Amino acid sequence: MEYTMTDKTKKHPGAGLKKSLAMLGLLFLTLLLLNILFSNIRIRWDATSDKIHSLSPGSIAILKKLEEPVSIRYYFSDDPMQMPVHFRAFGRRAADLLKEYEESSGGKIRLEIIHPKPDSEEEDWARTYGIEPLPTPGGDNLYLGLVAISGDREQTIAFIDPAREASLEYDITRTLTQISRAEKPQVGILSGMNIYGAPGMPGMGGGGSRWFFLKEMEKTVRLHTIDGDEEDLPEKLDLLILFQPDYLSPSMLHAIDAYVSSGGNLMVFSDPAAVSDPMSGYGPTESPLDPLFEAWGIEKDDRVVVDFHAATRLMGQNNQVENNPSWLSLDASALNRDHLITATLNSLLLPMAGTVSLGENSPLKAEVLVSSSENAALFDPAEVRMGMENVRRSFEAEGKRYPLAMIFAGQFPVAFPDGPPEEEGIQAESIGEDKAEKTDGRDKGEKLSEGKAETAVKKQKPATLVFIADADLLFDAYYMSRQSFLGFEMARVFNDNLNFVLNSVEMLSGSPDLIHVRTRDVTDRPFHRVKDLERQAETRWLSREQALLQRAEEASMRIQMLESQKQGEDALVLSEEQEAELRRFNEERMRINQELKEVRRNLRSDIDDLGTRIKIINMLAVPLLVAGAGIILGIKRRPEPPHG
Repeated sequence: MEYTMTDKTKKHPGAGLKKSLAMLGLLFLTLLLLNILFSNIRIRWDATSDKIHSLSPGSIAILKKLEEPVSIRYYFSDDPMQMPVHFRAFGRRAADLLKEYEESSGGKIRLEIIHPKPDSEEEDWARTYGIEPLPTPGGDNLYLGLVAISGDREQTIAFIDPAREASLEYDITRTLTQISRAEKPQVGILSGMNIYGAPGMPGMGGGGSRWFFLKEMEKTVRLHTIDGDEEDLPEKLDLLILFQPDYLSPSMLHAIDAYVSSGGNLMVFSDPAAVSDPMSGYGPTESPLDPLFEAWGIEKDDRVVVDFHAATRLMGQNNQVENNPSWLSLDASALNRDHLITATLNSLLLPMAGTVSLGENSPLKAEVLVSSSENAALFDPAEVRMGMENVRRSFEAEGKRYPLAMIFAGQFPVAFPDGPPEEEGIQAESIGEDKAEKTDGRDKGEKLSEGKAETAVKKQKPATLVFIADADLLFDAYYMSRQSFLGFEMARVFNDNLNFVLNSVEMLSGSPDLIHVRTRDVTDRPFHRVKDLERQAETRWLSREQALLQRAEEASMRIQMLESQKQGEDALVLSEEQEAELRRFNEERMRINQELKEVRRNLRSDIDDLGTRIKIINMLAVPLLVAGAGIILGIKRRPEPPHG
């Protein structure tokens, strides 16, 4: 009887295996079916802190305003054998971003992702649209670009540069705004400097040639030149540029006030010492824009920023090359990497620039675009023009970064609500022959309105102002060199001065929503702790270097003083005192160099220790978590011991 019961409960050994295999097969078919059903449905959750995989509110607002359908053809050579790994990964991220545009457009954007093969019809179309080919060692071409088509208009991004990944969303959104506009943006420029190529002073302030940046601007905008003694602005301006104005009539000042308070975007170049302007004096002069700045709560300083961390090598007054800290050679550390205007720039040259800031009671919001280092101070322009000797002697760093360019946004207060101000309240310089010379060469036919017009303050709207405390940065010689090749003149740009200004013009003259498109963090996130260690060591290294340079200068001055006391035949022979001074200096230099090496070794050691800890955590954290979870699960599932 007992044997019979045991036999009935006995299972065939292959039954369990067959059942498991059947369940696995059913699960596989279910997953396959679900993949087919949901293959065209993108369910994404952006869990990143900065929402780097989502579109900015500015992009979404522009998409909602699209009136005509746009077709985007994205040419991407997704070939694992040919396309470099980082290019291919970036290309896929760009494709994901373009899909976000398509899904957020409400059907206005149709995206085609095309993988052109060599010698194919797709490759022919890519070249027709102007997509730049990337040649491979094997002779084939790779493509990474797009074209946007709306009606009979086309806009092409010939090459989507992975180095500009932070600005990728801005570049795409800008392309959409350009293709949705039938005309170029309208930009007005009012200058008190000779930027138009007026004759009379060759080689100074532009001489007989028109400044190059005007030609570059006209490629993307329609430029209208304005005179300071006019009484009104051209109609329907998308952007107004005030380039070191020296005179504004009361009516023009009121017109600018009304333009900005009603939502008009503005760029201001205000230089305390314009070295490229032959009419500029040695000291600061009152700006005709001061009443507006006062009303808006914007404070500018008429002194020059001197920064020994950004000194430029120039020919000094003694015909010897020297480091001039009033000519600021700025690298990426001086630029705001989080703002689209400066995110992709690397270097600027600002000769004798000023500084600007936001007043405490201003209703505006401000963000610094370019700044000095903390090893900077402010000097009177006249003192700087007298040479670097006095500057070095009296220089004392104030330990703060001076803003050299800022962007202001918000509702700008009305400076003149009761109409144009009185003439006595405005800087009124002579506008005779000198003024006539400055305005030669301008096309008066470009103006959209002439004569006196009563300017009324329209409905107030938020506006944006980019303030650059320098005007010399756009003088041709300070950012480009011209070369002649086979009868053609070519320009070689050696810094980002022009790009800085063109980026600002492009952003301010485009759709207002374009200003609110953010930079996107790249997917490679830095180790902030490592960066902090490097910055700490760099600070210590720079302070040591400054100490060494100071001691070197002191030793040189001591040697020169001793040398001046020598006479006759001893003039070419070092004295015992000089020899001792040199020995002490060389010993000091060797000691400091050794300390610098020690700082670097300590930095490397700290970083290596941090890397080791991270590796240990990465290797052990997951196994420990899995093991811990298994132990906890095992304890919970352990059967309770029988009672009794």
